[in-house]
Amino acid sequence: MEMQFPPMGTFFGHVLPGGSFLLWVVFWIAELVSPRGERATQTLERFNALRLGKLGLPLVGVAGELLWGLGLNNLQHATMYAAFSICGAFDLAAERGWLRPGATHLAFAVACANAAMLFMAHGSHGSMPAAMHGLLVAVLFSLGIVAIWETRGLGRAV
Repeated sequence: MEMQFPPMGTFFGHVLPGGSFLLWVVFWIAELVSPRGERATQTLERFNALRLGKLGLPLVGVAGELLWGLGLNNLQHATMYAAFSICGAFDLAAERGWLRPGATHLAFAVACANAAMLFMAHGSHGSMPAAMHGLLVAVLFSLGIVAIWETRGLGRAV
């Protein structure tokens, strides 16, 4: 029998992963609203901390899922976390000039599509989980489409 912490289907089993994704979004938003024209050392350190947070936070989720079990749900969650971590790695690479700016948006779109497909296949027990998974699928696919659309505003930098 596999050990899961926190147990799937419990309040904390949903709040901890959901909370980590909300924190990841806070990193993303904080990066977007930061003054980009300012090149002070403090601002650059903050950008790197945000990008490292976007890279590292999902890796903690991957490690947690793989340490506490190798069931199908754990692997699905680890895959979801890993896709968002890769998105953070793309941000770091674009900041260093190794990738074009639009690549970060495409990586985010792929992470959203990955999460949406996993939620479609995740399975639900009851009408409320099925409704929530359906809403998450719609939101994630919409975010992916918007991210791809935004690459047009980057001067077709992809």
